[in-house]
Amino acid sequence: MQEILDIFLEKSKQHHSNIIYAQIYKNDLLKEEFRLFPVKTRLNIWSISKPFVAMAAGIAEREGLITLDEYIYPWFEKYFPSNPSENLYKIKIRDLLTMSSGQKDPLFFCDGPERYREKDWVRYFFQNDSFPYTPGTHFVYSNFCSYILSVLLEEKSGTGLLNYLRYRLFEPIGIPNPDWTLCPQGHCMAANGLYLTIDELARFGHLLLHEGSLNGKQIVPKKFVIDACQKHIDSYNPLTEHPDYQSYGYGYFIYMGPMEDTLILSGNYGQYCVVDKKRQMVSCVMSLDGNDHKKIRDDLVDSLAEYYGVKINGGFFKNRTNYHLPNILGIIYICDARNGYALAIMDSTVISRYRTGAATAVAAKYLAPKTQIHLGVFGYGTQAEIQIRSLAYVCDLQEIRISGRNPDKARLLIEKLQTEYPFPIYWDTPENTARNSNILVTPPPSRHYYIDKNWIVPGTFIAAIGADSPGKQELSPELVASSVIVADIKKQVCQVGESQHALRESLISPDDIYAELGEIVSGRKKRPEPGKTILYDSTGTALQDIGVGIHLYHLLKQKHSIKFKLFN
Repeated sequence: MQEILDIFLEKSKQHHSNIIYAQIYKNDLLKEEFRLFPVKTRLNIWSISKPFVAMAAGIAEREGLITLDEYIYPWFEKYFPSNPSENLYKIKIRDLLTMSSGQKDPLFFCDGPERYREKDWVRYFFQNDSFPYTPGTHFVYSNFCSYILSVLLEEKSGTGLLNYLRYRLFEPIGIPNPDWTLCPQGHCMAANGLYLTIDELARFGHLLLHEGSLNGKQIVPKKFVIDACQKHIDSYNPLTEHPDYQSYGYGYFIYMGPMEDTLILSGNYGQYCVVDKKRQMVSCVMSLDGNDHKKIRDDLVDSLAEYYGVKINGGFFKNRTNYHLPNILGIIYICDARNGYALAIMDSTVISRYRTGAATAVAAKYLAPKTQIHLGVFGYGTQAEIQIRSLAYVCDLQEIRISGRNPDKARLLIEKLQTEYPFPIYWDTPENTARNSNILVTPPPSRHYYIDKNWIVPGTFIAAIGADSPGKQELSPELVASSVIVADIKKQVCQVGESQHALRESLISPDDIYAELGEIVSGRKKRPEPGKTILYDSTGTALQDIGVGIHLYHLLKQKHSIKFKLFN
């Protein structure tokens, strides 16, 4: 663990971050620690206060005080404006937990003057927002969601939130007599204002890690904590120029992290707790950083990375003729991110082939029509077969049309596939294949387009994967320009992908590329509206290959119980 802390502190030093405390836990044991001050003082954890409110809701639900799907208006209708939005009557407790109350604006940030001017915060919330969104549909970061929930819990329990949680949560996890700032009306501030030491913050992280249990006692209902730590709503903010680690989805006042089974609790001025359930790690940072404190979060998450990888490819375009080898060969290195030690060296050829098919399948899962699929495939080589097999995992295939210049080779592939799949598979002309398919895949590289815009039925999903270098082309530029374009890497497809030709003819600009596939999968961008032709411009990315390589490394390590020893 020392390597992780050292990497993080070095990154923080480069960014001039004001780190006060930092801790790294593994399997419930404190492995490494940094203290700027010898005494661990309590600091305001700011928005990390919000997950404590979520746990209070879980306890209150267990005690029968609330249900997550009950409406809040009976308790707050007296605060409504004279002509209230009908959405005010639709807000449920669950919508508060996911910051999807229907409000328009993120009111009441800590630097807002109304926070210090207004005395009745509840009235201010309901009177100063139009609530244009149906509750449960739009994520809008808001301090009010946790505050209003706190007020409701206080009304239901008949006591202040701090007092309610004192013997139900705080003392059982080892937080005696905590401090929590009150609003002018005497309610718990809830959205922030909870003061903890870094040790106490880490105990809360372990409570989430162990699904509500600590020291052998189930403190918060397990089912509730598991649910709280799952994505319930997209947390992408379109007003943010650069999507960040807070764009991977939102649970109950908890952000999902960029790594699998990772949670991020974040607070203003650099308070962070990262819970890595897969590796059984809890990492905490407390800071007094008034600059860009999100750099602290990014540095912490990056420091927790287990691996880094490198892919090296080369084109040897006489290989197939002279040596019966693939024309493109390469290797993938997988290394330990802490020390650079090489863990695996892999041939990239097969990985790249199957990764290409898998990427199309992922794109189809999120972008293709949600109906019975008539698949059209251009080409009959290895990649065509991989594309078909990959799509069969995620699509309800009803038939496949295969088109190519050599019907005999196409029939060989058809005969092979017909022994495995029950639906009809046959050869057809390019035009008939395009006109009668709602998914089209184009593996073969070409120097001139072979699919015309007029052949395409609106609503078709096209995976263009043959164009991966300057000059290659599969689709007419007019077809590209009339489609909603989703790229694997925007900058790359502009230079070597199918989009390059439409750009060269000034039919589109780089800004017309709607999204990258990762933005769609993570929820940072919404799926294009049904009925539109969607083009997945796939040029291939080494990151995907490296990700597959890391996965294979784990599988091999588990299967063969491989043990690695560093240099003596």
